[in-house]
Amino acid sequence: MNTIAAGAERAVPAELPEPGVRTAPPPAVQRIHRARWTILGVLLAGAATVLMVTLGPLRPAVSALGHMRWEFLPALILLCLLHYVFSAIALRGAAGRPLPLVATTLAQFTASAANRITPGGLGAAAVNTRYLVCRGLPLPRAAVAVAVLQVAGAPADLLLLGAVVA
Repeated sequence: MNTIAAGAERAVPAELPEPGVRTAPPPAVQRIHRARWTILGVLLAGAATVLMVTLGPLRPAVSALGHMRWEFLPALILLCLLHYVFSAIALRGAAGRPLPLVATTLAQFTASAANRITPGGLGAAAVNTRYLVCRGLPLPRAAVAVAVLQVAGAPADLLLLGAVVA
């Protein structure tokens, strides 16, 4: 495979099953099973959340909400959104070709989520590389663009830290 943009080349031809071989249940039955598991998962997550808030370590955090200065919340949300937009602009610049801003910003949200479960920024690198390959960049060029983005981020973070400390 030349790229990480894997996909099925052709549809698999439909064949009749052998006699006596179990086949997959009809789609309606699959949807019912999936809906049951989804409802069960949502109920368990809700119960776990209620227990964590009332009995667990989230209790101090919930009580701190009463002392929060809510007037800063809109500014913080705006700054958070601008962070992802600027990350998308940086990725567009590193890619060297025009990319849609909204889709690239959404890719940065996805990259941020991937960073939460992978060590050392590998999740964001993988998501950004995959995004660039899906947008038509060859894999080596996409990998170099993401590497440049990662390397350029270190001095930028140091400058920002210096500005905050000074």
